[in-house]
Amino acid sequence: PSHGVIPTPPPGDDWAWLTRTGPMAREVSDVALFMFAVAGPSPRVRPPAPVTGSDFTGPLLGDLRGVRVAWSPDLGLGLPVEPEVLAVLEGGDRNT
Repeated sequence: PSHGVIPTPPPGDDWAWLTRTGPMAREVSDVALFMFAVAGPSPRVRPPAPVTGSDFTGPLLGDLRGVRVAWSPDLGLGLPVEPEVLAVLEGGDRNT
């Protein structure tokens, strides 16, 4: 999730801008349940995101077929990525 959606105080390290705290799941409904439980503003995180957990409980609207997603293999920084991950991403399997 975007910065501030899940309240996590900054760790104070130089690479913290690359990290995000959030779920991974096989089903969108599982991610929504997680987000319902943990998302929301906190006075410890500035600026807080303008969402709460209840923002994730509604139905998904619309058809996402054809939506394009941008990605970077190394964020332009030469960061290491597992070869198996790159193989899947570069394979362009449009059926998953």
